[in-house]
Amino acid sequence: MLQLIKKLHIRPIELINNGLAKEIVQDIREVEDAYLENNTDFLLRICQLQDHVILSGRDFWKVALACNCYMELTGKNIFTQTNRKRLKNYFLKIEDWYYEDFMNFGNTALLLDSSDIFRISAQIVNYVKFAELQDNENYQIVYNTLINAVYILIRGNTDLAKRLLSYFSSDLIPQKYAFERIRYYFMTLLLDYCESRDDSKIKVELDFLKMNNLDLLHEVCEYSFQQVKAGQKS
Repeated sequence: MLQLIKKLHIRPIELINNGLAKEIVQDIREVEDAYLENNTDFLLRICQLQDHVILSGRDFWKVALACNCYMELTGKNIFTQTNRKRLKNYFLKIEDWYYEDFMNFGNTALLLDSSDIFRISAQIVNYVKFAELQDNENYQIVYNTLINAVYILIRGNTDLAKRLLSYFSSDLIPQKYAFERIRYYFMTLLLDYCESRDDSKIKVELDFLKMNNLDLLHEVCEYSFQQVKAGQKS
């Protein structure tokens, strides 16, 4: 059994609760709740743990997530250079990507340089193309992780965003993942907007999502557009 699931690129723990221990889920919810409440003081207290101790395991990922959320809210990257290097090296050394690895990259990519985000994302694309991943719900996070990476690059380096978007084609996303395929298409619209400053196609897409009661998609895409638009003005 262990040999079989290893061949399928599934860790034993992934057969239970998507591979995340209850303690890890608790850490993520704690930080995300603070993020949703704009509680930067709470996030900062977690971030500051890196100033006093050498982080290992669970604490490292909790602090990295808190720093990622703190940066999203304030624009300040307070993740130390040492920990950024540790984060980058961790992802670049991965040979077999698992659920937790995709989740960690999606939760911390904002802390990395654009060039590192591109390198790691390209590595993920190669893995998805050639690893023959099993078509189950766990891998929905793969597509969202790559789309989020494109979004971060659009805000920081449109040239790399364009390269990643062309490398990570929509054909890689199975038809049943309509949510992710629409998000992918919206990234192409954001890139067009960055080059032309013409938001007419974006408005049409947002109206379409709203008219079809795709409220979550509309909210996600609208937020993405407003963030990119604000970045273009600054």
